[in-house]
Amino acid sequence: MLGAHNDLTAVKRLEEQAETGRAAADAANEELRTFAYSIAHDMKAPANTLYSLLNRLSMMMPADRQAPQRQLMNMSLQTIDRMRVLVDDVLQYTRVVGSETAFRAIDLKEVADSVVDVLAGDIEAMGATVTIDALPVLEADAMQMRALLQNLISNAIKFNRDGVPPEIRVYSTKSKQPDCIVLSVQDNGIGIPEDMQDRVFAMFTRLHLHDEFAGAGLGLALCRRIAVNHGGGMNVVSTPDIGSIFSVDLPIKQPSA
Repeated sequence: MLGAHNDLTAVKRLEEQAETGRAAADAANEELRTFAYSIAHDMKAPANTLYSLLNRLSMMMPADRQAPQRQLMNMSLQTIDRMRVLVDDVLQYTRVVGSETAFRAIDLKEVADSVVDVLAGDIEAMGATVTIDALPVLEADAMQMRALLQNLISNAIKFNRDGVPPEIRVYSTKSKQPDCIVLSVQDNGIGIPEDMQDRVFAMFTRLHLHDEFAGAGLGLALCRRIAVNHGGGMNVVSTPDIGSIFSVDLPIKQPSA
């Protein structure tokens, strides 16, 4: 009995230490998220102002594109525009990381249709075709599902092959996991080399130069975080010069609901 008492005391002490460690980690993560959000938020206004001022100055300059001053101005505008994209992406990421996930029954088809409406300009400009199959109703955060699909469809439009109009399909299948579905976005774009497919989900990872494809390298990291928030996971199957399929495992019902 004395030995059992000592063992239980040791277990209790380890549980308390683990709980203290989790609390400290949660506090550190919240502090880091708040710091990142604050910095990004404070940078947004001056970045937009600087872009506006440079754009006005550009309109006052000679139209000769070969002039050194014009070339420097164009480089400045491109640089500050990348900064604005980065700030917006950081803000979106910190909102998803820091916000409490609000689960409710949502129709994924309606969410996907609304995303296509938002991206209508990009779809038309690129001559893209977006097909949305029948999608299920599940318990999820509507804002996060919208961000997930908007990032995936937008990427499918952006990372296209020269001379090949983007063809995108959004569909769902049954998951190997019980009571889950797999939401997939398939494209016919440039694809991803096999040795790079795990890296694309890391924060600030870019596989291409800014001059080739714009972006900050946060979109897929955000998508994976949304999948985790919903108790699921995310992966990609891709073949260079053929296309990619990004798939997200999602529970139909949330355990706490």
